[in-house]
Amino acid sequence: MTNEGSTEQSMATSALSAEDLLTRLLGLLSDAHDLDAISPDRVQAAVLPLTQRGGGFSSYGRLTADWTYDLEVKTESAVGPGLWLRFLEVDEAAHPPMTDISKIDLDQFCTALQEAGYDKSEKVGEHGRRMGYTLTRPPLIVEVEGRGESADNAGHACVSAVFVRGLEQR
Repeated sequence: MTNEGSTEQSMATSALSAEDLLTRLLGLLSDAHDLDAISPDRVQAAVLPLTQRGGGFSSYGRLTADWTYDLEVKTESAVGPGLWLRFLEVDEAAHPPMTDISKIDLDQFCTALQEAGYDKSEKVGEHGRRMGYTLTRPPLIVEVEGRGESADNAGHACVSAVFVRGLEQR
């Protein structure tokens, strides 16, 4: 099964790595002091080129044989303007390890945002399981989700998704 973010198995490999995408996103969020920071123009200038699609802008590509990325910037949605970056498995049934796309892991990403002045709180799911973190620095809220790197290293959490929106949209 192919994820929606990777429209075909033969997608060309991106010139950017997951580390590049996360580093550029951290740069954007570190300097963000208003909602304009997540506008399509600012994201395109700081992270990567976007294509207009439907109610927003997006970019997607293959990172490795097993992983793709999907970046969406919505100017209008049910929850208001927002930015979504997801790392998606090419074949969900294969459960590939995230090793090749986790040069910046969940803790490193969140620590960098804390150093930029964001306050961190844990997102807890069913049965008390940590799902990731919510980081806030008005007027922005950043939700970062993680998952275990691999079956052998499930305790090492990698960034699987980042969602950014205005704090008042909570």
